[in-house]
Amino acid sequence: MFATALVTGATGLLGRRVVHHLKQHARSVRIGARDLSRVAGFPRMGFDVAFYDHDLPASWEGALAQVDRLLLMPPPVDPFVDQRLIPLVERAVQLGVRRVVLVSHIDAPHEPALTALEHAVVRHSPEWSILRPTWLVDTVLPGGFLHPGVVSGQLVAPTGEGRLPWVVADDVAQAATHLLTHPSCTARVVQATGAQGLSFRALSATLAQLRGAPVAHVDIDPEVFGARLLGPRWPVPRVQLLLQRLERIRLGEAEVVSNGLTQLLGREPTSVFDRLRLG
Repeated sequence: MFATALVTGATGLLGRRVVHHLKQHARSVRIGARDLSRVAGFPRMGFDVAFYDHDLPASWEGALAQVDRLLLMPPPVDPFVDQRLIPLVERAVQLGVRRVVLVSHIDAPHEPALTALEHAVVRHSPEWSILRPTWLVDTVLPGGFLHPGVVSGQLVAPTGEGRLPWVVADDVAQAATHLLTHPSCTARVVQATGAQGLSFRALSATLAQLRGAPVAHVDIDPEVFGARLLGPRWPVPRVQLLLQRLERIRLGEAEVVSNGLTQLLGREPTSVFDRLRLG
């Protein structure tokens, strides 16, 4: 058992699952958060909490103090993730972090910013692992960013009949925990996918069956879809990156099935249908 692990992105859909798995393996789990009101309940559950902001280097020192392992979960769909987080990785190692596990994305080899961040983790960390999950099926369930569309009966995405091997968030959380805690899990790149591809249309049909209410995939024009997103939280570069990922699905390039989870966890990935059925 090691001393302290710092987890960034711990208030998100994936992060909350990670910290609860991780608590069984570390003497101390520190939650790094920009908005401390969102983690007010964590100390009562035995977690340490520290103010941490990707964009405020002054916050890094305190968050990383006496930390020997770092689970780095970047903001999703960030076209500038390399500029924001490579300095953090470098500073973390300077302050004594030995193991860095980066939760990247399945499309990282096609995205220069994520590729650069992955290379920095490999280059600077004494012990490193890269976890590349595909899209989380939990995003269509309560709390996920696609769930409001499911409730309204429309899953809007410019993906045509393209399929991707959706993965269950808890499987990814277990994989991240294993990479951070298992002594032999270093210098590994793990693709975290489900066992088979499923299109947005097929996923919508499954949701409709389980909900007993209509859910239809709306294959919207990409430009219209992007225009709907534009705003303070979705500036142009971020929208463009998301559209690139969606276009890879449409072209059939995202249906990359890997046995990475099976090799790491010693079991088959959780069935997407079973996860949707449980809600």
